[in-house]
Amino acid sequence: MRLDKLRGYGPWFAFAVPFLFLFTMGYWVFLIAVALPEGQPAPSWFGAAVALWLVLWGLIVLAGLVVAVDLEWIEHPRTNTPMTYVALGGMVVATLAFIVFLVDGFANFLGTGGYLVITFLVSAGFGVYLVVINLVGMRAGLLGRVLPWLGIVSGALFLMAALLIVVGLPEGAGFGFFPGAALYFGWSLWLGFRLRGKAPEPAKVAA
Repeated sequence: MRLDKLRGYGPWFAFAVPFLFLFTMGYWVFLIAVALPEGQPAPSWFGAAVALWLVLWGLIVLAGLVVAVDLEWIEHPRTNTPMTYVALGGMVVATLAFIVFLVDGFANFLGTGGYLVITFLVSAGFGVYLVVINLVGMRAGLLGRVLPWLGIVSGALFLMAALLIVVGLPEGAGFGFFPGAALYFGWSLWLGFRLRGKAPEPAKVAA
């Protein structure tokens, strides 16, 4: 499937990201309450249920990638810059790294060092994507005034988490990752409304 086939679906996937997250967290709470009441042994179907939970997380990240692809393909003179591809590249790296993390949930092949590398790539990829794409959107005048700053702050928090991993403080990465993720879900929902409410102007062809 060619990536440009995803063009135009960005707003819907932007709406889907926060709701998929809420559903995934609710599913996990329900699963723990039903499958592991009062510390009893897990039933035989618990492994398959956890696998479904990991698949749901994968859908969240893939939905974010569709949004990134759609933003990259917007026909606007000010978004046709190499910086847009840098942002898309960051999201692709984060998505691939997160898929590796999910596969490790089944195969358990990552050691401590591999886990830290994957966590760094996810945080850094999300951070680069959010900071750069919002700077491009702000410059192009496509995202309004407040929405880009929400995305930039979210991206900066992801980058802070990545930096803490690099300097050997992975236990503190959550202080950047979790609030960054919360802001990202809010940014994604707002972006869906923004793109549905006002379509970007097409690029003008020089005479």
